[in-house]
This record gives sequence, C-alpha cells and structure tokens, in this order.
Amino acid sequence: MQSSFLKIIGLSAILSTGISLLLNFLSVLSSTTWYISVLFHLLLSVLLFLVLIRKIGDPRDYVFKIIFSSMGRLLVCMIGLLIYKVCDKGNFTHFAGHFMLHYILFTVFEIGYLLKFIKAPKND
Repeated sequence: MQSSFLKIIGLSAILSTGISLLLNFLSVLSSTTWYISVLFHLLLSVLLFLVLIRKIGDPRDYVFKIIFSSMGRLLVCMIGLLIYKVCDKGNFTHFAGHFMLHYILFTVFEIGYLLKFIKAPKND
C-alpha cells in the first residue's frame, strides 16, 4: 500500500510540475515561485498518508479521519495562500493560479488513492 501511495503522489507531483512549466512557457500564469506550491502539496500529502496508516479499531473511524484530513488540508491551504498574499502581493494572482491547479490535481489523485485504501481489506 505504501508503494502505491508513493506512485500516486509522485505522478501528481510530476504532472503538477509539468503543468506549471507549461503555464510558465506559455506565459499564461507566469510565476517564479510555483515550486513552493508543489512542495507544499507534497508535504501535505505525506502528512495525510501518515495520519491514515495509523491503526484504528473501528473501520468507520477511517471515514472520520478522511473527512477531518480533507477539511484540515483545505484550511491549511487557505492559510498558506493568506501568508503568501501578505508576503508577496504583487505576484499573488499568478501564484494562486498555480496553487489552485496543484490543489485540484493532488486532491483528485488522493481521492483515487483513498478510495482504494478504504476498499482494501485491513489485516489487523
């Protein structure tokens, strides 16, 4: 299960990087700090995985953990955007565009992984 998680997160990081490079190349949303967004989402994804692999007695608790981690991730992302806006107002719009694209991409891949994680038999 851990190797499949690394594949999913690696694929989403590669796609995020590719999309950001393409957007910078096309000068649509040119941002020099897009890599901060990719690193931020990678860190949050790893933290989410670490929370989910802890043993729980009741399988229904996985649902609560997933909902809590999704809401927590959204909150942390909004706080991260707020901090970036305070630090660098001039480039915020372009950074926010990259940030939201990365958020959506990582979320799609994580939801796919979580669905497989929930359906997999647990060997406690």
